[in-house]
Amino acid sequence: MNSSEANPNDRDVMMNDVLFVGGLAMAAEVTLAGLRGEAEVDTLDVIASARSLRLLTDDAIAKLVRRARIEHQSWAAIGTALGTSRQAAFERYATDAEREPSTEEHAVRLPVASARGVARTFLDAFFTREFKTCHMLSDPQLARGLPEPVLATLLESIRQDLGEILEVRESRITPYGSMQIVDTPVVLSRGTRIVRVVVNQLGLAGGFFLLASKVDLPVDEGDE
Repeated sequence: MNSSEANPNDRDVMMNDVLFVGGLAMAAEVTLAGLRGEAEVDTLDVIASARSLRLLTDDAIAKLVRRARIEHQSWAAIGTALGTSRQAAFERYATDAEREPSTEEHAVRLPVASARGVARTFLDAFFTREFKTCHMLSDPQLARGLPEPVLATLLESIRQDLGEILEVRESRITPYGSMQIVDTPVVLSRGTRIVRVVVNQLGLAGGFFLLASKVDLPVDEGDE
């Protein structure tokens, strides 16, 4: 099944999962390092990361409740999973969980060239530690989920695992509703990874993470 044939609810849930996983992982890593008392980790940075982890977890719970409702789970069952009552769960999550999702099939989408430019500027800022620029190019949710300490830790982790950057190749762009998914192969001294930036119709990054695959994928030059 291709993306145009997928159920809009399923596509929405999958994209929400993707946007959150990178921020959750990095915020948790910094928080755990601080709790272990690792000397190189600043306590204030750990506090900021722990706060981001809490906010991201709250958002993730709301989205999982929405998934549970899509799967026809009752509010009583959801309340039990949350350790609360049916009514409390309904009052807390019903507005978001029951809202009719928009397919955004006919929404205005940022042009490919503009999306590529936003993603490349974001990546250049990230790899040169200009994290304030990354935040200027991000929507509020991404900026909140990836504070500067988390971005710094992610960059250091990439360099430790894969070495220095040798080349940033041409991006592959995939339309998704009103968004553009920009996948950019980044060649490092010890391997190649795909870095994904999801750009919304306003020209802001709404997702940023490193794909797990180390395979050097071919890039389609004709996506214009």
